[in-house]
Amino acid sequence: RVYKLEVIMFKIDDYIIYKGDVSKVADIKKIRGNKYYMIDLINDSSLKINLPADSKFIRPVIKCEDALKLIDEIPNMEVVQATNDKALEQTYKKLLSSDSVSDLLVILKTTYLRNKKRSDNGKKCGSIDTYYYDETVKKLFLELSISLKLDMNTIENILIEQINK
Repeated sequence: RVYKLEVIMFKIDDYIIYKGDVSKVADIKKIRGNKYYMIDLINDSSLKINLPADSKFIRPVIKCEDALKLIDEIPNMEVVQATNDKALEQTYKKLLSSDSVSDLLVILKTTYLRNKKRSDNGKKCGSIDTYYYDETVKKLFLELSISLKLDMNTIENILIEQINK
């Protein structure tokens, strides 16, 4: 027997995650007998993408309940431990590309705490940590603001408060 995987159906105006970026379904079309989502990337409105409905690169935005559970777990999340900057950056890269909200939260917590420690000691923030913090913020805050129906400043305040617990 061959079982066909159930394709998650999105509707026009649904928010989705495409390769880690928040996007919006602008239209749904049939092209040569196959269903396609026409999506607009939120952070780059000039880019219009046609995606097969069964693409493995799309997922729904995290559910509100799941987002709240993850946020509650932040104080218990382990930070990235690396012996050197190269290993640290490789770990950040891997976590950032995983398309997982919990992995993004690990990067956020690690980079925030590392830069805070440097700042508290009168040192300049690390370039690797700053870069990955900023990249994580771009992906994470928008998705959480859509999921939780809160503005991004509120999301940032909530996350930083959880990190500092």
